[in-house]
Amino acid sequence: MNYRQLKYFTVVARLLNFSKAAAELYVSQPALSKHIAELEKYFGTALFLRTNRNLVLTEAGKVLLDEAESIFAKEPEILRKVSEASRKRTGKLTIAFISTSLSFHIPLLVKQFNHEYPLIEVNLQRLPWGKVERAVSDKQADLGFMISLREENAPVSASYVLTHTYPAVVVAKDHPLADRNTIHMAQLKDEQFILVSQGAQPSPYEYTIRLCQNAGFTPNITTTCPLAETALMLVQAGLGISILSRLAPVQGMNNVKFIDIEGVPACPFSVIWNKESTNTSLGVFLEKIKQYNWSNPDEANYTALKQGDIC
Repeated sequence: MNYRQLKYFTVVARLLNFSKAAAELYVSQPALSKHIAELEKYFGTALFLRTNRNLVLTEAGKVLLDEAESIFAKEPEILRKVSEASRKRTGKLTIAFISTSLSFHIPLLVKQFNHEYPLIEVNLQRLPWGKVERAVSDKQADLGFMISLREENAPVSASYVLTHTYPAVVVAKDHPLADRNTIHMAQLKDEQFILVSQGAQPSPYEYTIRLCQNAGFTPNITTTCPLAETALMLVQAGLGISILSRLAPVQGMNNVKFIDIEGVPACPFSVIWNKESTNTSLGVFLEKIKQYNWSNPDEANYTALKQGDIC
């Protein structure tokens, strides 16, 4: 006896008609008759009395129907218990991230994950550029969200690209360049640059220097600061310009404008993790990340942030 035979039997017993039961079950009538015959052979007794006009349950058939219906009535409870058991996965997950306009997605992901897996402890670490990858490589974090300014990650890291962003020149809205939508790097040779400091976040600093040198000049760096947020504040105050990703955290900074740089390729915003990790919670969270909608961050999310729709 198997589940399918029992299911077939209950449908035949309910309809008392092989043709109608076969149609409801989407099987041929001979196949259905064969399954019932096998079930009768298993129990060693007839389950139906067959006449030319009628199909009637035997006493043994009535007993089996009651028991079968009792089993199938428990299906929702069985499904619930299995689902609850799957959510009882325990563990710990540490997530590192850089501050971007996409950072608001992370608590939403964690909330969804926690609803399904409440016994997995999730910790968040906001780290400077460069330190996210190091934390993942050193297994201080299980996974990290970062913008890659290099073509390759660390050898031990695996990655999955969530979306792309572009570096841009950031100026105050009353800056002479603010009426431009695109600009070539060579046009910035006389500007005063505000950069995220090399010691705190080497990747953006070195990236900007490289862009300037490729355009034939060395930037006039008047100020460095440890955080992109601080650089944005100084730009908004009119103290210079900066080069930052379009995913820079600009919420509340309405006096800055991002100008696209001609000929500069897009940079991936990715989740990275250590290929050597043995944390079983990692794979579950990665599936949630891949299913998540990271839609049009450079425009829709940026606009929503400027309008105060995203906190």
